[in-house]
Amino acid sequence: MKIIIASGVSLLLAGGYCASLSAACQMVSGKTIEYSVNVSQASINLDVSNRPVGSLLYTYGGMIITNNERWEIACSGSEPGGFQSIGGSRVGPAGNGKPGDIYSIDRLPGIGYSFQMGEQDGINFDPLFTAWPSAPVFSGQRAFQAENKKPTIYFWRIADNGGLPPPGEYCLNDYLGDIFLGGVQAMRFSVSGLCIQVKSPTCKVTDDSKNINVFLGRHNKTAFTGLNSTTAPVPFNINLTNCENVGSVFMQFNATADSAMAANEVIKIDDQPEGASGLGVQILTAGGALVPLNQVSQLWSGSKGSQTDYRFAFQARYIQTQPTVKAGEANASATFVVTYN
Repeated sequence: MKIIIASGVSLLLAGGYCASLSAACQMVSGKTIEYSVNVSQASINLDVSNRPVGSLLYTYGGMIITNNERWEIACSGSEPGGFQSIGGSRVGPAGNGKPGDIYSIDRLPGIGYSFQMGEQDGINFDPLFTAWPSAPVFSGQRAFQAENKKPTIYFWRIADNGGLPPPGEYCLNDYLGDIFLGGVQAMRFSVSGLCIQVKSPTCKVTDDSKNINVFLGRHNKTAFTGLNSTTAPVPFNINLTNCENVGSVFMQFNATADSAMAANEVIKIDDQPEGASGLGVQILTAGGALVPLNQVSQLWSGSKGSQTDYRFAFQARYIQTQPTVKAGEANASATFVVTYN
């Protein structure tokens, strides 16, 4: 009797090496090493309001060893590795020639941090502060004693896309993140006593801008050839100085509009004996655009604290508002209001 077990199927059984689908580092001995930094001992209070994005705010060397541990970890070199931030995210590579990446701190807008640790016991630690899982992992078994090497932490001014919090002092006592080698938690980092100050925006109008007289010149009435004809514009500036924590500047020119030319943003000239008539005054930007009256216009926007002085250029001119122009003195006035945040 013939029994057919399989038909058209060949089965090959062979011995040999079968690679693991995902390599993993192993903690051979020891436990996670923990470092912390207590910046309150150094009385550090960071004012982020007036520092440009990308600037290095503070360097703290010699982080405290929390548990003074050691470990031996074995890796094949093909595992993923890197720094996993807790409550923050990668911002970008560190600047000023520093290694690794900068990470944000969710509860401290405008502040980021990075690490530098160098090489010790055959381990180059600096690349391991690259965001997970992009860091290269060593191959073989390595032993490391915490007291042999202490990392340096850098604090950076980073962009605050959601805006800095309201003015005040904000402090952090929390874990920052961990270095993982494969699935092994090799190191943990924490910080306490880190405070930032957020200042209210302030600005000062320069003395020469507090009371501006713009002389529009003497003109023969024949210079006005019909409705909307104008004289050559005369430039003037409004200057701000000693500004702090300013991210936007707004200005509003308040004046009595000429009802006959309201759409053209014309300021009504003053009524006075023997005064001119049939004329008004317009304010323009340096580029020649009409400045709206009695409403806010944004003049500048940028990173908070990136500038301390501002010069805003404007022009003023006469414009004919009636079919006939009467000769005489023609004065007009406007009040400007500056706001910022």
